[in-house]
Amino acid sequence: MSGTWPGSAARRLVATAAVLAAQVARPDDAADLAQRWSRFPIFVWFHGGPQPGPRAFAVLKSHGLSGCNVEGSDSSDAAAAAGMDFYVDHVAGKGDLYLRPERFDADRDKLKRDRLALRPVRPNCFNDPDVMQRLKKLVAENVKRHASHAPLAWVLDDELSVTRGVNPMDYCFGEECLRGLRESLRREYGTIERLDAAWGAKWRAFSEVVPPTTEETRRANAGRPIEQANFTGWNDHRAFMSASFARGVHELAAWIERCGGRGPAGFTGGEFPSAFGGFECEELVRGCSLVEVYEAGVAPELARGLLPGGGKLVSTLFVPESEKARASWSPWEVLARAARGDDGAVVWASGAIYDAAGGELNEAGRRLAAAAAAAARMKQLLFEAAAVPAAAPVALFESAASVRGAWMVDSWQDGATWPNRLTSYEADHSSSATSREGWATLLRAASLPFRFVGPDDVVSPSLAESGVRCVVLHEAVALADREIDALEAFVRLGGLLVADEHALFFDERLRGRDGKALARLFDVRRPGGATLEQLSKEFDGDTAPGVGSAMAELGHERTLGRGTTLHLGRRLAGATDDARRRAELLALAPKLREWFSSRGVGSSPRLPFEAAERLRLHRWRDGERAVGTQRRVELAIVVAVAPAGAPVKSELVFDEAVRVEWLEPPRPGIVEVAAGARVPLEVDDLHPAIVRWSAAD
Repeated sequence: MSGTWPGSAARRLVATAAVLAAQVARPDDAADLAQRWSRFPIFVWFHGGPQPGPRAFAVLKSHGLSGCNVEGSDSSDAAAAAGMDFYVDHVAGKGDLYLRPERFDADRDKLKRDRLALRPVRPNCFNDPDVMQRLKKLVAENVKRHASHAPLAWVLDDELSVTRGVNPMDYCFGEECLRGLRESLRREYGTIERLDAAWGAKWRAFSEVVPPTTEETRRANAGRPIEQANFTGWNDHRAFMSASFARGVHELAAWIERCGGRGPAGFTGGEFPSAFGGFECEELVRGCSLVEVYEAGVAPELARGLLPGGGKLVSTLFVPESEKARASWSPWEVLARAARGDDGAVVWASGAIYDAAGGELNEAGRRLAAAAAAAARMKQLLFEAAAVPAAAPVALFESAASVRGAWMVDSWQDGATWPNRLTSYEADHSSSATSREGWATLLRAASLPFRFVGPDDVVSPSLAESGVRCVVLHEAVALADREIDALEAFVRLGGLLVADEHALFFDERLRGRDGKALARLFDVRRPGGATLEQLSKEFDGDTAPGVGSAMAELGHERTLGRGTTLHLGRRLAGATDDARRRAELLALAPKLREWFSSRGVGSSPRLPFEAAERLRLHRWRDGERAVGTQRRVELAIVVAVAPAGAPVKSELVFDEAVRVEWLEPPRPGIVEVAAGARVPLEVDDLHPAIVRWSAAD
């Protein structure tokens, strides 16, 4: 599972202080909130089925489900009277941070008619002071309406975005956005001459600067060799929009606390990082204390790594709407998400878990209640143990520049149809998203815990001190010179650096690089002269080389100082698209684990490789048992990763002699386990295996 994202110490302290400000102000509230969140609340989103009210709430509570959403514009009296753990939804209304389809689709129709000249203005733009003032007024009204009932959390909006989802649209060319962009460029570049040199432009003054559209950027770079490509102007515009979007969300989240709202505040319905939605900007998550993101692109694990201490992460559980689909549905995901570190879940939707009359839960609802009870027991155990994720030795490098650069190359073969790269398509065809999924699949199969690190983290001297032994450059197409310098220093001091095939094509501004940086780190030569058209064919998941041939030979290995670099010469993006590629990927896991193990990066305890498709291992550090000692005390949680049906029998393998105490299912006594021994375990959909272990005396 992912651990925490260290970041710079100063910024993390500031973010954490902002997140916890409301709780620190009233310690009694803080203790109550912590206890309520420790129960892993299940928030039933009322849509379809019975109306929210005393009767519907009583049904939920009779099955141990005590959470729901309440609209900001509605009353929460009934939910509070019923003792429901509710969050306030759409505190900032609907239609501003979230663009309604009719508003966005009108601009999309214009874009398809004129890709080159359209300079769209975002409706109700968050950079418009009048819009922000109106939203603050609405937030204040909604906080006043609900604060006395002590909601568990506050949600500004659901599925908020710079555009809509991660759909491509060159928002925003409005007056406020251009003025803000120009001020940002003046601070960053200093002189118009430096800006012109970076963009390849000829502006006379910052007051005249207008960024290029996506289509203008594509046409200007058509036919160029990669090392001569320049997407800087486009990248600067996208980066500004992401950063200003994050600032607007943070301002509104902080306004909730200033208006008297206590508890976590943020957003739900977040997406995976892409070039247009605003989710590739790490500040968006770091300034919130409540985040819910969808599952595509390993987004929850990434968000968990970005959240400051005390922040809450929830995810959505989709219950099938059709009765036929519900008959075979299992709520196993509830336990899997609790085990990985989620703090709660949103259930979509109430109509799928009540019977036709609305007076009782249906079979799917009862199964959900059973899973929720098991998840609550697990989270209570972790809460009582003051558990935190065990330090992950492997870190996946994540950068907004790489996400944007990969999107541009991904879309190159689309030609005139690039506006059709909508969210549903991008989830399966984004190189950065599917690469993240491929690496997560591979590392989980090897029982290797992983976390995410960003640009600030890799240049921090404390990277190795945080427990990172290996940095993985997954589709890291864009790196800054300072990041390259820091990664080289990390390796020379004994670290490991792994990259897949498409690394170091651009710098952090998305200007093309030659092959010198790649050769410097990996001693790999990339032939010059390849065009973006040729590179995009390599990026195409349908034509990219598979990972099968990498089973015999991992790639090009180089000793650098006291450390090692490994260039796979293969890409993992798209590797989970179908059964064949997934099988190839999983077959690579033993070779990779052997490589890590031979270089001192262990994975104890671990699951056998044959369990990779059915079970997942999560490691937590038991803070309560380790207090006042030098002993490492950990919890190993094994859960099903898909509806298992019959119980799955497997084993936990320990490389060292350990003392094992069974917490779930409970077994009496503490067992001494010899190094290399295999501890039998059995897991089904609703029953995880949980053990507490420490090194033997």
